[in-house]
Amino acid sequence: MKTFAQFLLEKSYGHTLWVDPRGKVYDMNDRKEISSDSGHAFTHYDWVAHNFTKYFGNKAPENMGKVVYDAPHDKGWARIRNGGVSMDVEVDIKKLTRAQKKAIRDIYDSYGNLTRHFYVDIYKKNKTSRSGDIGLNDYESIVDFLSEEDNHGD
Repeated sequence: MKTFAQFLLEKSYGHTLWVDPRGKVYDMNDRKEISSDSGHAFTHYDWVAHNFTKYFGNKAPENMGKVVYDAPHDKGWARIRNGGVSMDVEVDIKKLTRAQKKAIRDIYDSYGNLTRHFYVDIYKKNKTSRSGDIGLNDYESIVDFLSEEDNHGD
Protein backbone atom coordinates (compact mmCIF):
# COMPACT_ATOMS: atom_id res chain seq x y z
CA MET A 1 0.00 0.00 0.00
CA LYS A 2 1.33 3.43 -0.93
CA THR A 3 1.96 6.05 1.69
CA PHE A 4 0.36 9.46 1.32
CA ALA A 5 3.75 10.97 0.41
CA GLN A 6 4.35 8.33 -2.29
CA PHE A 7 0.87 8.98 -3.65
CA LEU A 8 1.55 12.71 -3.88
CA LEU A 9 5.00 12.28 -5.40
CA GLU A 10 3.40 10.52 -8.36
CA LYS A 11 1.18 13.52 -9.06
CA SER A 12 1.92 16.29 -11.47
CA TYR A 13 1.72 19.90 -10.41
CA GLY A 14 -1.34 21.99 -11.07
CA HIS A 15 -4.10 20.24 -9.18
CA THR A 16 -6.31 21.25 -6.26
CA LEU A 17 -6.67 19.61 -2.88
CA TRP A 18 -9.15 20.20 -0.05
CA VAL A 19 -8.11 19.55 3.55
CA ASP A 20 -10.90 19.10 6.08
CA PRO A 21 -10.60 20.32 9.71
CA ARG A 22 -9.38 16.85 10.80
CA GLY A 23 -6.56 16.97 8.25
CA LYS A 24 -8.01 14.48 5.73
CA VAL A 25 -6.92 15.40 2.21
CA TYR A 26 -9.24 15.18 -0.78
CA ASP A 27 -7.51 15.27 -4.17
CA MET A 28 -9.71 16.81 -6.83
CA ASN A 29 -8.10 14.95 -9.73
CA ASP A 30 -7.65 11.30 -8.97
CA ARG A 31 -9.48 10.04 -5.91
CA LYS A 32 -12.35 7.78 -7.04
CA GLU A 33 -14.59 8.67 -4.11
CA ILE A 34 -14.85 12.23 -5.36
CA SER A 35 -15.64 11.45 -8.98
CA SER A 36 -19.04 11.93 -10.54
CA ASP A 37 -21.27 8.93 -11.09
CA SER A 38 -19.98 8.78 -14.66
CA GLY A 39 -16.39 8.57 -13.36
CA HIS A 40 -14.88 11.89 -14.41
CA ALA A 41 -12.91 13.86 -11.85
CA PHE A 42 -14.64 16.89 -10.40
CA THR A 43 -13.23 20.38 -10.22
CA HIS A 44 -12.86 21.56 -6.63
CA TYR A 45 -16.20 23.41 -6.57
CA ASP A 46 -18.11 20.79 -8.58
CA TRP A 47 -17.13 18.42 -5.80
CA VAL A 48 -18.37 20.82 -3.13
CA ALA A 49 -21.71 21.16 -4.91
CA HIS A 50 -22.04 17.39 -5.37
CA ASN A 51 -21.21 16.66 -1.72
CA PHE A 52 -22.81 19.73 -0.18
CA THR A 53 -25.23 17.99 2.20
CA LYS A 54 -22.61 15.41 3.20
CA TYR A 55 -19.97 17.91 4.31
CA PHE A 56 -21.15 21.51 4.28
CA GLY A 57 -24.85 21.92 5.06
CA ASN A 58 -28.03 20.10 6.00
CA LYS A 59 -29.71 21.17 2.77
CA ALA A 60 -28.25 22.15 -0.57
CA PRO A 61 -29.22 25.70 -1.56
CA GLU A 62 -31.30 26.14 -4.71
CA ASN A 63 -28.67 28.40 -6.26
CA MET A 64 -25.22 27.10 -5.32
CA GLY A 65 -23.37 30.14 -6.69
CA LYS A 66 -21.20 31.81 -4.06
CA VAL A 67 -22.43 29.36 -1.41
CA VAL A 68 -20.24 26.70 -3.01
CA TYR A 69 -17.27 29.01 -2.62
CA ASP A 70 -18.01 30.14 0.94
CA ALA A 71 -19.35 27.01 2.65
CA PRO A 72 -16.14 24.93 2.90
CA HIS A 73 -14.15 27.88 4.25
CA ASP A 74 -16.93 28.76 6.69
CA LYS A 75 -16.72 25.17 7.95
CA GLY A 76 -12.94 25.46 8.35
CA TRP A 77 -11.75 23.60 5.26
CA ALA A 78 -8.53 24.63 3.51
CA ARG A 79 -8.16 24.69 -0.27
CA ILE A 80 -4.70 24.10 -1.73
CA ARG A 81 -3.91 25.08 -5.28
CA ASN A 82 -0.68 23.30 -5.97
CA GLY A 83 1.36 24.61 -8.87
CA GLY A 84 4.90 24.13 -10.08
CA VAL A 85 6.06 27.49 -8.71
CA SER A 86 3.98 27.93 -5.56
CA MET A 87 1.58 26.26 -3.20
CA ASP A 88 -1.39 28.53 -2.51
CA VAL A 89 -3.51 27.75 0.54
CA GLU A 90 -6.84 29.46 1.00
CA VAL A 91 -8.10 29.14 4.56
CA ASP A 92 -9.83 30.99 7.38
CA ILE A 93 -6.72 31.47 9.50
CA LYS A 94 -8.75 31.46 12.74
CA LYS A 95 -10.01 27.96 11.91
CA LEU A 96 -6.73 26.42 10.73
CA THR A 97 -6.22 23.31 12.87
CA ARG A 98 -3.06 21.46 13.88
CA ALA A 99 -4.18 18.47 11.79
CA GLN A 100 -4.56 20.70 8.73
CA LYS A 101 -1.16 22.31 9.30
CA LYS A 102 0.45 18.88 9.52
CA ALA A 103 -1.28 17.71 6.33
CA ILE A 104 -0.31 20.90 4.48
CA ARG A 105 3.30 20.58 5.62
CA ASP A 106 3.38 16.91 4.56
CA ILE A 107 2.11 17.91 1.12
CA TYR A 108 4.67 20.70 0.84
CA ASP A 109 7.52 18.46 2.01
CA SER A 110 6.50 15.53 -0.19
CA TYR A 111 7.24 17.39 -3.40
CA GLY A 112 10.89 17.74 -2.52
CA ASN A 113 11.14 21.19 -4.09
CA LEU A 114 11.48 23.21 -0.92
CA THR A 115 12.26 26.42 -2.76
CA ARG A 116 8.68 26.89 -3.95
CA HIS A 117 6.85 29.96 -2.74
CA PHE A 118 4.15 29.30 -0.14
CA TYR A 119 1.20 31.68 -0.23
CA VAL A 120 -1.63 31.82 2.30
CA ASP A 121 -4.77 33.49 1.00
CA ILE A 122 -6.65 34.44 4.17
CA TYR A 123 -10.30 33.64 3.54
CA LYS A 124 -12.84 36.24 4.65
CA LYS A 125 -16.43 36.40 3.46
CA ASN A 126 -16.88 39.22 0.92
CA LYS A 127 -13.15 39.92 0.99
CA THR A 128 -12.19 43.03 -0.95
CA SER A 129 -8.46 43.29 -0.22
CA ARG A 130 -5.40 41.04 -0.16
CA SER A 131 -4.08 42.81 2.91
CA GLY A 132 -3.33 40.29 5.61
CA ASP A 133 -2.45 37.54 3.14
CA ILE A 134 0.86 35.81 3.84
CA GLY A 135 3.70 35.04 1.43
CA LEU A 136 6.55 32.86 2.65
CA ASN A 137 9.70 32.25 0.64
CA ASP A 138 12.05 30.29 2.88
CA TYR A 139 11.54 26.84 4.32
CA GLU A 140 12.15 27.85 7.94
CA SER A 141 9.36 30.44 7.77
CA ILE A 142 7.01 27.89 6.24
CA VAL A 143 7.82 25.32 8.91
CA ASP A 144 7.35 27.95 11.61
CA PHE A 145 3.95 28.92 10.19
CA LEU A 146 2.86 25.28 9.99
CA SER A 147 4.35 24.16 13.30
CA GLU A 148 2.10 22.76 15.99
CA GLU A 149 3.54 25.16 18.55
CA ASP A 150 2.26 28.34 16.91
CA ASN A 151 -1.11 29.87 17.69
CA HIS A 152 -2.59 30.46 14.23
CA GLY A 153 -6.08 29.39 15.22
CA ASP A 154 -5.39 26.38 17.44
